[in-house]
Amino acid sequence: MTPRPDLPHEGATPQEIVEKVSELSDVLFRAPHAAWSYLLILGLPQVLLPAFFRGFDAPYLSSMLFAFLLFSVPASIAAAGAHRFARLLGGTFNRRRSCFLAASAMSFALVISIVGWYIAMYRPGFEFINGILAAHAFTAAIQVTVLFTTSDHRLLRSAQVALLQPGAGLAASAYVFAMGGRDWTIAVSLLVAFLGTTMFFLNFIDAPVRRTTGVSFSQMFRYYIDHLSRGTLAAETLFEKTQGEIDALIGVAAFRTEQGVKAAIVVPAVHPGPVGEIGGSNLPTKIIQTMGTTPNILVPHGSATHDYNPISTGEVERLGEAARRLLDEMPFTKHASPLVRAGTDAQVCAQYFGDGVLLTYTSWPRPIDDVDYGVGEAARMAAQMQGAADALFIDAHNSLVLGSGAVWPSTRRAQEIKKRAAEAARLAQQSAAMGIRAGYAQTRDAFTHFEGIGDQGCQVLVTDVAGRRTAYILWDGNNMLPDVRARIRKEIAELVHEFEVMTTDNHSVNIVTGGYNPVGYRASIDELARVTKETLVEAIDDLEDVEVGLKTTRVPDLKVFGHWNTIRFISAVQTMMATIPRAAAVLFLLQGLLTILILLVGRYL
Repeated sequence: MTPRPDLPHEGATPQEIVEKVSELSDVLFRAPHAAWSYLLILGLPQVLLPAFFRGFDAPYLSSMLFAFLLFSVPASIAAAGAHRFARLLGGTFNRRRSCFLAASAMSFALVISIVGWYIAMYRPGFEFINGILAAHAFTAAIQVTVLFTTSDHRLLRSAQVALLQPGAGLAASAYVFAMGGRDWTIAVSLLVAFLGTTMFFLNFIDAPVRRTTGVSFSQMFRYYIDHLSRGTLAAETLFEKTQGEIDALIGVAAFRTEQGVKAAIVVPAVHPGPVGEIGGSNLPTKIIQTMGTTPNILVPHGSATHDYNPISTGEVERLGEAARRLLDEMPFTKHASPLVRAGTDAQVCAQYFGDGVLLTYTSWPRPIDDVDYGVGEAARMAAQMQGAADALFIDAHNSLVLGSGAVWPSTRRAQEIKKRAAEAARLAQQSAAMGIRAGYAQTRDAFTHFEGIGDQGCQVLVTDVAGRRTAYILWDGNNMLPDVRARIRKEIAELVHEFEVMTTDNHSVNIVTGGYNPVGYRASIDELARVTKETLVEAIDDLEDVEVGLKTTRVPDLKVFGHWNTIRFISAVQTMMATIPRAAAVLFLLQGLLTILILLVGRYL
């Protein structure tokens, strides 16, 4: 696997926030099989406690029984009952997570109990039972934290479920130690202290996101892991609270034979995120399925940032329907041009199809993330000022390292893109000719989502105009390491006169550990180049005479994340992430002091 690259940068990009959430979800979502959790629950107390404890003042076998009653039984009750109780109260908690959470909480309780035993041995006045009571109270803090994060953002309901394990633990303690009034006072006080301070802490760190977006981060995250585990799209309903509306641009460049549409390039100026199958994610497959005309459709990345993530699959389907109407209405001709490239740092390619021009921008080898919609629109207008009746803009999205920033309007790079778009369009128009051939090929199953490749795999469209052959190579993935394009370039140099390697920016491939999964990070770069070449050869063999057309339209009132909402969310998450370590340190200190205070006061009851 290629080493993960990093760049020095300030702040966090939208991509990095997705990665942070993915890292957190990987810890909380990938619970082991319930059988392993039960094995830990039933076995660990019997292995540890009798060997360390003499506080039971009982034979070894009796000590094992006491350990079973004090720790295995409460954990088993929580493992079997927490997910059922949570669902009864309206949460979403599955059996695996319930069992793993109970086992984890029990493990922490064992550690605290062992520490308490050592303190009882060497600290007069501290009784062995005090460590047991503190251990059970601490399980409430662990339970409510995980339940709030993964099951129900309503703290009071999560707290009720969180009381199962410590409640059963206190009942077992009462049986084993014959607890009196003082012990019960200490036990309840510790439970209230641990549970209350933890709930305050969770509400405190969730506040920045809740105030900024109107939605609890816990609720967002819960819907996200529900999507990972069960494929639900409930997260899409959250975006309705912060949505914006745009008149979304979409365009189609189509290639037709006497038998019908041979292939098409569909370019929606929206963003294929945020992750998984939610909203605009897996945009290429959703659009191809909605159009239903031909599977030979390339959906490269248009000019759009995360602000233009469609909020639901239904909104993506509106784009697909608009593209289908464009195909039905499109005038076709045999007038076309070879591909022309302009610029060095910011390279823009132009190729005429009919009286419209297709623009393709790449920053390679310089790493850049998304191109803002306004930059792409300016490039389109620049091409139209050179005589194009219509224009489409593709962000090749083929050169990324972690921390790469977007291209915003009025920046030097944006001005350079606009300039080179005009230059390339002018040169392409001058070289236009009659007659064009096109060929298409696709390799779907060479790589998996884990390796960074989506459902559409590798698609190649080849054009031949006036003897000059051009390859549009599209990988269905979330951007690409710079080395991949370089390796592909070397592999196919003798097959075509011009080419561009593009990605769809499909965020469906980001459901992996860490969330960072550009093309070439997990998949072998040499193998990517080999598959590209083989697919290209097939497309060249498929070359035949075609008619072409290019046309754009707008989809009114398309619901997307909305202007600045991504930045607001990022700022809120950054604030939350920065708050957690300090707040957690204060929380543990406060809980430790409260424990000492309660135990000291308890001595005099």
